[in-house]
Amino acid sequence: MNKILIILLISVSSYSQVSFYFPLGTHHFERDYAWRYADNEGGDKGLIISYEREHFISSIGFVRNSFGDSSRLFTIGLKKDYNKFDISISTGLADGYERFYYFYPDEKYPKFFKDNNILPIALITTRVRVHKDMGIQVNISPAYINYGIFIKI
Repeated sequence: MNKILIILLISVSSYSQVSFYFPLGTHHFERDYAWRYADNEGGDKGLIISYEREHFISSIGFVRNSFGDSSRLFTIGLKKDYNKFDISISTGLADGYERFYYFYPDEKYPKFFKDNNILPIALITTRVRVHKDMGIQVNISPAYINYGIFIKI
């Protein structure tokens, strides 16, 4: 059984790549209740692990949201590599937004989202390798820009 797991691990790793993203900060396009409540705009703490395979990328992790709470997130999308630069378009979900629904009770989201404090995510992500498999990542959404450091293994 162990030999089969090792063979599977080697075959998956030869066709895919894993990266770690460490967010450093966020800037929101509209500043409102969120930044007044927390000590900053969030997106400055967390860890996101991404699995990449050819033109496919999926990510899972947690990050401090703009209300100062921890949010778990999952995204899935498509990516394209250009030498030291790559770009991806992803969509997904994040939880931990109790305060969002408190401050914005009239927002039009599905009942399931409100009951579970979930928000949808849509991102365009750009990454530039600065040193081998390490670099700067910028995530752009309709609501904010987030930036940090990534490491590929």
